[in-house]
Order: sequence, then C-alpha cells, then structure tokens
Amino acid sequence: SLKQWILQDHNVIIMGPPGAGKTSCSKLLADRLGVLPFDIDDDLLEPFWNCSVADKLKEVGDDKFVEVEGLVTKNLQVTSRVVALTGSNPLHEEAMVSLKTKGVIIFLDVPNADITARLERMKVNRIVGQGTKSFDDILNYRRTFYEKYYDVRALVPSNSSVEQCVDVLLSSLMRYYNHVVTGPPSRFESTRSSVTTTFDQIVMKGLAPDGGLYVPMDVPQFSMGDLERLVEVSGSYADLALRVLERWIPEYHPSFLKTIIDKAYHYPTRFNDPSIAPLLPLGDHQYLLELFHGPTASFKDFALQLFPQVFDRAASQGKDKYCILVSTSGDTGSATVHGFCGQTDMPVVVLFPEKGVSAVQKQQMVTFRSPNLEIMAIDSDFDFCQTSLKKIFNDSHFADLLQQELKMKASAANSINWGRLLPQVVYHVYAYLTLVRRGDIRLGDPVDLCIPTGNFGNILSALYAKQSGIPYRRLICASNDNNVLSDFIRSGEYDITQRNLRVTSSPSIDILKSSNLERLLHLLTQGHRKEDISQYFQDLDHTKHFKVDAQLHQSIKDIFLGDWCSQEDAKTAIADTYRSLGVVLDPHTAVAKVVSDRFRSPGDETKVIIASTAHYAKFPEAVLQALGNQVASDAQLTTLMNELEALPKKTLAHPILIQCCQELTRNCIQCPADVEVIKSHILTFLRRCTR
Repeated sequence: SLKQWILQDHNVIIMGPPGAGKTSCSKLLADRLGVLPFDIDDDLLEPFWNCSVADKLKEVGDDKFVEVEGLVTKNLQVTSRVVALTGSNPLHEEAMVSLKTKGVIIFLDVPNADITARLERMKVNRIVGQGTKSFDDILNYRRTFYEKYYDVRALVPSNSSVEQCVDVLLSSLMRYYNHVVTGPPSRFESTRSSVTTTFDQIVMKGLAPDGGLYVPMDVPQFSMGDLERLVEVSGSYADLALRVLERWIPEYHPSFLKTIIDKAYHYPTRFNDPSIAPLLPLGDHQYLLELFHGPTASFKDFALQLFPQVFDRAASQGKDKYCILVSTSGDTGSATVHGFCGQTDMPVVVLFPEKGVSAVQKQQMVTFRSPNLEIMAIDSDFDFCQTSLKKIFNDSHFADLLQQELKMKASAANSINWGRLLPQVVYHVYAYLTLVRRGDIRLGDPVDLCIPTGNFGNILSALYAKQSGIPYRRLICASNDNNVLSDFIRSGEYDITQRNLRVTSSPSIDILKSSNLERLLHLLTQGHRKEDISQYFQDLDHTKHFKVDAQLHQSIKDIFLGDWCSQEDAKTAIADTYRSLGVVLDPHTAVAKVVSDRFRSPGDETKVIIASTAHYAKFPEAVLQALGNQVASDAQLTTLMNELEALPKKTLAHPILIQCCQELTRNCIQCPADVEVIKSHILTFLRRCTR
C-alpha cells in the first residue's frame, strides 16, 4: 500500500544536515520500496549548472549560494522518487514551500556528534553559511530550519549504520502513512466493549458510550537509543514534549504540535520557572519533581495548558459547538478555568464540593472573570460531583436537549478524558531523563516514583511512561486517610461499603471512587477481559465493592506499592523537611514524602522521584499549622499568605496565587446534592451563553 501511494505521483523527501547520510539512505530506502532514488546535488543541480556544486559555491559564494540553489530546487519535477535534499535546501523558504506540495518530508534527525565525526572522516572542513562558527554551532543553527518543514521525524540513535538509519526512516514513513495518508485510524478503544474511535473523537467525547473510558490500543515504544537522543534535548521541556507527543499523537502535524507546546509551556508567560518542571535534590537519593510552577500552581496545568488547544482543534473539524463540564477536588477546577476560559470561547461549568477544597483553591475558581464560566459549589463530596458528571454525560435525554435547543454537545476536562491525561506522561519522561542528563544516574538505571494519588490519573500516566520504555522500577501510590487505593493494591479488594469520605488537608486526593483505576485494569489485562472490568465497576456503583482475581492482583503488585499517611504524619513531614532542608511541602507532597520514606530499604541507593503536585501556598492554613504557627480561625487569606511568604525558604512565592487572594469578585452559585438541580443550573447557564 505504501509503495502504491508513492507510485501515485508522491515523493518521499529526505531532509537533514550535511553529513547526515541523506544520499546513502535515500538509495537504500528507494531500493527497499522498489522505487528510484533522486539526489538534488547529483541529479538536479549539477546537470542544471553544468558544473559541480563545489565549483558553483566558489563562483557565487556563501551569501548567494542558498538563493541560486533554492531557485533551481523549487522547480523539482520528479514524482514517485525517494529524494535526498541538500543540507542547505531548508534555508530557502520558497523552495521548501514548493517541495512540501510534492511529497512527504522526513527529517533525518541524526546526532550532531555523529555528523561531525562523519564530516571529519570525509575531510569536509566547512559547510554553506558556516563562516567562523563551529560545526556544532552551524548544525544547531540549521536545525531551526529543519524543524520548520518536516512532516515526520526519523529520530536516529547514536552510531547507527546506514541500514539502521533506513530502518528508522521506514518506520517513521509507515507511521506517517498509517496515521495521516490513510486517514486517522480508530486506535482507541473502550475499557468495557469493542467500541473504537479516533484521537479527535475521544478528545471531544471524553467517556465512551458504554460508560467505559477510552484507552490507546497501542503504546508507542522508545528504545534505549531513542531515550539517549531524548536526553540530548531534555534541557528544554518543550523540545522534549514535542518529540514525545509526536509519537503519541502521530495524527497531528509536528508544526501544530510545536505551536501548541511552545505556547503551553512558555516561560515566563505560562510557567514561572525556566525548567518548567524543576527536579530538586532532597538527599537520601530522593528528588522532588516540582509540578507547581504553572499559572494555577498545580500539576494539572501541564495538561490543561495544552489540552484546551487540542480540544479546540478537534472541535473545529466539525460543526458542533461544545461546552466543558468538569468536577474537581481542588486543582482541576482552577486549571480548567485558566486553560479553557483563557484560550477558548467555550462555556465551562465547574462542580466542586463546597467543603472539600482549600480556601485558596476555591478562591482561584470563584475570582476568575469570564462570561463563559459557571462555578457550582455542591453540598456534598467530590465522589458525588464526579458521579453526577458521569450520569450527566450518560443521560441521552440531556444530550438531546442540548443538541436540539442549543446545537451544543458536552465534553469533559477531567482525567476521564484521555486527551487530558496524555500530557502528564511527558513530565514523567522528563524527570527520568533529567536525572540522566545531570549525571545522577546512567541511562537504564531503575528509578522509583512516588505520587500522591486519588483519582489515579497522575500515577497512571507514569505507568504509560514506564510502558513506553522509561525504566521506572516501582510506582508508589501514596494515599491519605481515604486510603482505598493503597488498600486495594495490597489486597486486590476495592471496598468502600464501610467508608465515608474524610475531609483532609490534602483535598485533591480526598477521593473514594478512583475513575482511572479502570484504565489500569484494562492495561494490565491487555484489553482481553472487558466484560470482567465492566462488571467490576458496575459492582462498585451498585454494591460499593469488587475484588480482582489472584493473577490480576499479582500483576498490580509487580508494579505498584501502596501505603497511606495520616494527617499528623503529614504535618510532621512538612515541619521536618522545612527544618532540615528549608523546603516547604504542600500537604499532598508531604503524604508522598512519608510513604516514600517508609519504602526505603537500608543500603538501597535507587533514586526516588517524589511528585510535588501543588505549591504550598495553596494550603496556607494547613502548612502554617504544621510549621507550628498559630492560625486564627477568622484569619484572612491575604494575612495567611503574607505570613507564609515571610518564611525563609528555598521555593519562591507564586505571584498568581498571591494576586488571586487579593481579588474580591465572586462567581459562584450554591447547589444541593441533586443531579436534576445541577442539570437545571447547567441548562440555564448555557442558554444565557448562547443568547
């Protein structure tokens, strides 16, 4: 099929630096595909000029060479060939715009060190435009042009032979053909049935029509050679994210991905630390992955600065209008508001438990100013909010009413939406590769990862990173007093029959019904036990209990460890960490620190990354009390924030948090724990938005 497509007047165009091996690779690739190669230097430029490229360069000089070369190249007339560009072709915009209409452009992304060594062996002492620059400098400069024009990247491991380079080229070409040329494949399936659909559709739908969650049918694989290449770019979060998401979302053109990634993870307009996700050494082989430098000071920003742009693109492909519905235990709400209301004109409705979020978390939501925003404080807990949302999404009458009256559909921004979960995979890849880049570990060394866990989304994204090739050893699930997940990992039994949700100082993990656990069970059974999984979660809804079999339970224990931490232990961890290191932990990170410490074995030098999921200033009262400060029951938020920020510490203040605590505007309605009343409020709001 690929060969037939090429023979239908399509070219495969190989682009890359001088010395990358484009000519050799094009000949071998053409041979494998059963078509003819075409070399721009040998088969176009030299016959046209009637002299060698080297002679032409001497004649016109560096300054004019790119122009005269480009004017010839833009008129390329061949079809059904594997074309090898020159290293300087991409410097001529008009030529590249023309070439993009004549075939698929593959970026032969070879390590600079390999290119430099090859050029030295070829006794090449200068390349076009080099001037006084070193080989490395000119190659990095050229890369900015290559990054503009390619359709698919062929990431070549270090020290690859020509045959190995062609293997990578062919694999990349097939990825492009299967996901772009033949149309986006239905590569996502429901956890509960044979329902499948495309990436754009799962982004817009959120839940599957059978009540299940969408999951990818295949996980992209990164070899050790791939990871070695990714280490090279891991100093830039955005550059790494691009290379990772190119594999996870091959349907999207790299230029689009680069645009939305650069916008989402921009310093300083979106994130207040140039590293985006700094990794702070704590001693005793532990590291703190700071995921709170985004605009709403929690790890949810990593997904919700990117996801709205993805959603907007997916929605723009059709005629339907969309509204976003989200339930939150604290952080998702403000991150959704900032992400969607700050970047799209879609109406957004947020449900949160009135007494189940911190004062700052609530302030972040209710002070955001937007005519397209409705904040609803529900007189119940997060589990009720999340269950209500699922009922609304599965209510066909409500969906018909939205469609018929408002010409609108509803979608989710919670981690029940795979598109919301996916961006979180990136920072788990980034954390591991950062340890390698800094020399703290060697590539391939095992690392443990401890995550405060409630809805299982963050730790599930870590599992997907592990499944794709990141050498995480153990994934440690850290629970608070609502320890249903850690109990499940130990026993294989999910039992909430005798549990009531406890409100703690770590509200984002005050959850008893963990939605993403369904995805875990699907992944570990490789999608072969959908009926069992469907029954498990129907039982959970109806009887508040299910138990997995011994084999599945062992699969869970092979990967996960789980334990829980009391509020008193979390307070102690905050105080001890501050006294010993000058680092202030938020209550969720403190839970993870306590649990991580419990699993440290004497003499075990395995590195442990602790996910710090929120900035401490989101919980000023709890943190100040843990540090021994007296906190008045009627203390104003601004007073608490000022007191907290006066402490000497390593982690700086979060300016947006301080600013929002000074806001007086409120946008919030009170709502009883009644799904019908909630639906009525949503309809009233959406009618107002569409007037």
